[in-house]
Amino acid sequence: MSEEELLNYINGLIVSVSKKATESKDKKIKGIHPLYQKSVDMVESISYHAVKGVFPEKLFLNRSPNQTEKEYKYIKANHKQYTLPDFVDYINTVTRPFGDGNWAIDYREDEKVFDIADKTFRKYVESELPIYGSLEEFVKSILPTIKTIDANGFLGIRPIEIKYKETEEGEYTTDDKELFDPTIIYYPSSSVIDYKDGEYYLFLSKEKSEVEYGGKKVKEGNVFELYTEYGIYFFRQYGKKSDNVYSQELFFELLSPLPVIQLRGVPTIDESDSKSILWQSPFLFATDLLDLVLVNSNWLQFSVNKCVFPMTVMYGSPCEFKDDNGTICDNGFLNGYIGGLPYQKTCPTCNGSGLKGRLSPLGVMLIQPKTTFKEGETSSSQPPLSYISPSTETLDFIEKKIDKDTLKARQILKLRNRNSVVSEGKITATEVFDDAKGMAAFIKPIIDQIFYIYEFCLFQIGVQRYNDSFEQPSLSYPKSYDFKSTEDYLIDLTTAIDKGLDISFIKLLLFQFINSYYGDNVRTSRTFNLVMAANRLFGLSQDEINMKLAKGTAEKWESILNDSIYNFIDELLMADANFFEKELQEQVKLVQDKAKQVATAIGAGATTEIYNQL
Repeated sequence: MSEEELLNYINGLIVSVSKKATESKDKKIKGIHPLYQKSVDMVESISYHAVKGVFPEKLFLNRSPNQTEKEYKYIKANHKQYTLPDFVDYINTVTRPFGDGNWAIDYREDEKVFDIADKTFRKYVESELPIYGSLEEFVKSILPTIKTIDANGFLGIRPIEIKYKETEEGEYTTDDKELFDPTIIYYPSSSVIDYKDGEYYLFLSKEKSEVEYGGKKVKEGNVFELYTEYGIYFFRQYGKKSDNVYSQELFFELLSPLPVIQLRGVPTIDESDSKSILWQSPFLFATDLLDLVLVNSNWLQFSVNKCVFPMTVMYGSPCEFKDDNGTICDNGFLNGYIGGLPYQKTCPTCNGSGLKGRLSPLGVMLIQPKTTFKEGETSSSQPPLSYISPSTETLDFIEKKIDKDTLKARQILKLRNRNSVVSEGKITATEVFDDAKGMAAFIKPIIDQIFYIYEFCLFQIGVQRYNDSFEQPSLSYPKSYDFKSTEDYLIDLTTAIDKGLDISFIKLLLFQFINSYYGDNVRTSRTFNLVMAANRLFGLSQDEINMKLAKGTAEKWESILNDSIYNFIDELLMADANFFEKELQEQVKLVQDKAKQVATAIGAGATTEIYNQL
């Protein structure tokens, strides 16, 4: 399809969807590609658990048969998103491999690009990127969230605006000395009107154009953005709003492949469109269970509130209300005549019950005594005033179901359940690490996709800004997938010790705990690496060390090293500030020699003063 043919086709398509929106009830412009509705529905189902303030109306509209309209409105007014923490845990887990040192980027560029050091590619993507400030910040903080919520959304790379200069002939053109400022534009699934992979992508922009409406000029016109191999075009509505007429503008001419990429997830081929991939967010596979958790949690809270305010049951006296016509309440109704015609209405005092309350202004209930003419109430077997609360057995059942469904959902997402009960009996090291391995296998494809998008953005921004002089940076993907927190390792350590696992495995867990706690501190990290390498007794209790000394399987200097290794390291650092720059093998020898010197001195009867000097 030629450029002219494509633009005419797109213009007709835009007019068609605009008119269709005008005739619809919600007046919203919707996409025409086969995967549009499924993409939008998936975003909505995840948003219930990911976006603060979203009420899952679809979940509560098909309410329980016993739920009244009044109860539905109460729940809607007091709705709480109990599953938001699960989404936050998921995002925190996905972004853990972003830790410094676990990935790298080599810009491989000449710092004198365009003879101006201040306009290097590295400086631009690290601190000058429009909207986001930093491309790395976008990838770390924004991309994982929008990718999880909207797998079928798109990212486009283009300049926010293009600066022009006026020539001597009065024409406007771009300045060759000025660099374009490309950045990332996010197009959610709801704005994807149509696309054909590799040929064109049409999006509804958030921008609005000026049109005539009601005799006034208003900023309510639609703006569409079209990415093609020929360039990026804007279609802006103009004239009367009801006419649906659009202008065409070539915004940016492309010198590179189409700068559009989908956010991606788990790929599936949909039967409605076998030529396109329908991406499903991994989080989507847990939403059915999280929907149950969300609905049941709100119902549970509603039921708790009902239990907190029990019903009052007490004796009532016959209602004696009399209206202005002299009609007296008769079993809750007022029966009388107006203009010779009979009428009946509910008593406004007792609301049709025929009884009135018996509590005095001070909350005291007065009991009718027995008299010669009346039996009274003093001899009644029923208490005059009581309170009735619903049974809590159902609430206990719902609470257990919520916990069970939450656990299942988190297991699908490979999230650690800190409150889960450790099973009884002997466990193996393999069982302790099963969840971590499963999590790594689950998360790695997600991380790979994120870094693929990172690479794509780096390339497109660089080419649009520097053209042929741009050299693609080298991006190293994350190497380690350790998703456990310090608290997780403490739980593993406690479990391993309680279950009597081998000391070598406990040492490994202890080292991982220390590394997770002090991993960002270079000196502390080097210290513990040295401790692990030099101290064979690391992690053993004093009783275990004493037993080894008694059996002759450990030497005295090793015990001294275990007790004083941190002091030895401090002394070595004071003597040589570059101690940690030495080879690890040499560091090990130096701290062990310190311990051996102390052991020799003690064996020779050294005084405390001499010991301290050593």
